[in-house]
Amino acid sequence: MSFLEEICNDDPKISAKEKFKKQIISYSRYLSFADVDYKYNSTFLSEYLDDYLDFKRYAKLKMKIYIKIKDNIINMNIPDSYTLTLDNTYQVVQDKVKKNEVIFLNPEFKKIKSDKIHVYFIKNTSSNEELFYKEYRIKEYKSIIKDINRFVRRGEH
Repeated sequence: MSFLEEICNDDPKISAKEKFKKQIISYSRYLSFADVDYKYNSTFLSEYLDDYLDFKRYAKLKMKIYIKIKDNIINMNIPDSYTLTLDNTYQVVQDKVKKNEVIFLNPEFKKIKSDKIHVYFIKNTSSNEELFYKEYRIKEYKSIIKDINRFVRRGEH
C-alpha cells in the first residue's frame, strides 16, 4: 500500500489499538517524506508501539489507584506536614504552604510498568521526620491506606 493510500484508508473494522499503530507508522513515514534533510528512520517509532501501549495501560490503572490512595490520605485529616510519593512519580504534599498539592514527577517507567507500587510517606512533626517505605502488589492497594493510617496514628493517645 502506498503512503497516500495508507493515510487515507480509514478501515472502520480495525480496533482502536490497531488504528493507533497504523497512525504511528504513517506518521513515521510522513516524517521521512516531509523533511528530506532530516535523517529519520521511519521504523524507529513503530518499534516502541507495544511498549508504549503497555506503559499506557499500566499508567491508567495506577493513576486510578494513586487517586484513590490520595483521597483516602486526605480524608485522614493528618495535622502534620507530610509527603506521599508513589512509584517516584506521583506525589502529594501537605505543609504550611501546600495543602494536599499533587505534583507529577518525571515518570519512572520501570516502576509504572510493574505490578508493584512503591510507597514513600514522610511525616514531619515539629520535633522530627519519620519515614514509611514499603512495596505493595497493585491488588493490595487498600493495604497501603491501612498501613499509612496506622503509621500516622501510632503514638497518638
